[in-house]
Formats: sequence, C-alpha cells, structure tokens
Amino acid sequence: MLKSKIFLREIREETSELMQLRLKREWLYSTLLPKGITYKTVDVQESGPTDQMSEKFGEIYELDKIIEERMHGLLENHLKAETYVSRLADTRHRKLIEMYYLSEKKTTWEKVADDMGYSIREVYNIHGNALTELEKIMEESA
Repeated sequence: MLKSKIFLREIREETSELMQLRLKREWLYSTLLPKGITYKTVDVQESGPTDQMSEKFGEIYELDKIIEERMHGLLENHLKAETYVSRLADTRHRKLIEMYYLSEKKTTWEKVADDMGYSIREVYNIHGNALTELEKIMEESA
C-alpha cells in the first residue's frame, strides 16, 4: 500500500476518533445539567454521599487532556498533509483528497462522486492518480 494512502488514512481515522471523544465530552457536560445529576442518600454506615458532579468533572478533565494531546498530533500531521496536497497539480486531486481525507466531516466515496459531478469509477481513478502523485511529492520532501 502506498505511504501516502496510509498517511491520509491515519489522519482520517484520528479525526473520526477525536470527533467521538468530543461527542463523549459534550454528553458528559450535558449530564451536569440539573436533571443529569442525582444525589443519593446513604445509610449511616457509609462514609458519605457520592459526589457525582465531582466524578463527572474528573472524567471531563481526563477526557480534555486526551483530546488536547491527540489534537496536537493530528494538527501537526494535518498541516503536513495540507502542504503536500497544495502541491498537487490537478485541482481535482486536491479537492478529492481534501473532501475524503482532510475534512472534519466523514464522507463516503459516493458523496464525493456526487459532489464532484463524477461517477464512482471516475472518482476511484482520480483517487488512484492523486495518491500516486502525492506519493512522489512526499518522497521528494523526505
């Protein structure tokens, strides 16, 4: 498999995983709204009531650290990819790579074909040519 394809796939997958982490964080924040927290009364034998809000904030804090760390690596690779992609001679190649691999919104090849006004077969051919050209650009930059 081409190094360019592996590199772009990693960016796409990392972007998707980060979006999932962000959604999880938003869900945790939503549980902090008035109806999201329940305080339980406890028997005398227990050490005290559980503070669910502190637990949620702790989870959010840890999640924020993970997101920040992974975002840093993603941004670095994303900038590198954008530099390579900007050097592609064919605008169709640039558009296709940006739409499928570098967009925050995960898309399908069918959607890319529709948006670009090509058949799926044509998009696959453009994709193959774009990866080949990108591979050369990456090798020159190494």
